[in-house]
Amino acid sequence: MKNVKIAFIALTVVVALFTLFIRIPLPSRGYFNFGDVAVVFSGLVLGKLARKRNFWWGAGAGGIGSALADIIGGFGMFAPITLIAKGAEGGLCALASGRHKFSRWILLLLGGASMVACYFIAEALLPNIGLQGAVSEIIPNLIQAGGGIAGGDGGRNGEAERGERNEGSDFLHFLVFLNKWVVNWVVGTANSMTPAD
Repeated sequence: MKNVKIAFIALTVVVALFTLFIRIPLPSRGYFNFGDVAVVFSGLVLGKLARKRNFWWGAGAGGIGSALADIIGGFGMFAPITLIAKGAEGGLCALASGRHKFSRWILLLLGGASMVACYFIAEALLPNIGLQGAVSEIIPNLIQAGGGIAGGDGGRNGEAERGERNEGSDFLHFLVFLNKWVVNWVVGTANSMTPAD
């Protein structure tokens, strides 16, 4: 259980960082990002680590990490919507972990579809966005969901069940990569802020 809690905290931060890393503005004042890769990945890893209540672990990491990114990034009005949309996506991806090809893909696709549906419904009901703005975001949200599934699942298609790959070891490799990236970014930023002689 302790490993699940540590992984949950780490993956929540990873989701927030990936969501903040690259942001492309959309018509409804939201943004396109690569956070879905981390949401799907987090759901799959936490689903594998947490044998009980794995939906809630995946939903928590995906929803909380993405909502934090909205708040930090200046899109606080979307944070409650994002919490539900990305939470549903992460939770369904957690349920997909440990499943075989067909049921795994169905749950991953349902996760992406739930994210798109949540955003569509919420944006259509918001007076400053409306139906027209919500419709204009369907395609970018579908692309984001598809990219999240492709990048977060890594095309494994249930290989972990056959013992060929282990999502836990992938998680460790991912954390090492992320740690190196963050350190390089911090050092690069600090070096660029140092006055020249």
